[in-house]
Amino acid sequence: MGSCILYYGPGARQATLNDAYQTGRMMAPPFGDDGLKVETAREIVTHLMSTPMGTDTGVVVVGPMDQAGDKASDVLLKVVEEFDSKYVQPFLWAIDVGGVSPTIRSRCLERWAPALEEVEDEELVAAAWDIIDALDQDDSGRLVTVTRPHLKRGHELLQAVAEGLCNDLENPVKRALWGRVRLAAQHDRVWPLDIMAALVGD
Repeated sequence: MGSCILYYGPGARQATLNDAYQTGRMMAPPFGDDGLKVETAREIVTHLMSTPMGTDTGVVVVGPMDQAGDKASDVLLKVVEEFDSKYVQPFLWAIDVGGVSPTIRSRCLERWAPALEEVEDEELVAAAWDIIDALDQDDSGRLVTVTRPHLKRGHELLQAVAEGLCNDLENPVKRALWGRVRLAAQHDRVWPLDIMAALVGD
């Protein structure tokens, strides 16, 4: 039997979605963005107790759990503890882990999800969009040309690229890129080789 994953912190929702997309196939749109009520919790239980079609693991995303009511949390408790990890995987998220029901937390593996600061430098943001476009066009020459002037600000550049990608995570290529870029951007100092590795992959 597997463990439910609980991401927490300012970047929890996006980190949860990225992990969920990499794990398997979403069985439904993320639950809880408009509030997690008892009726919604029962729908989540139905998904997690079912067997998804196909060979991919069925994944369900739920949050923010720190805003879930006690009754909704109680409904989820049993399935969070007893889901069949051969077929499904629940991913929970919260901004403030202290606001999550202790009984839910005790049944989850907790993972910290830091935020990437928003980049306000318009030139750097424009460069980030140029980089994303160059990657879309598979234009390596343009990618190098756009990236080179900003290598000394690699940390901020990668943050801007990650910000530009975060609303397009349905696309598996963009999702993989977002994951690499976000991971690299968590380091305060990013070397030029790290930047290119994050942008183009292995």
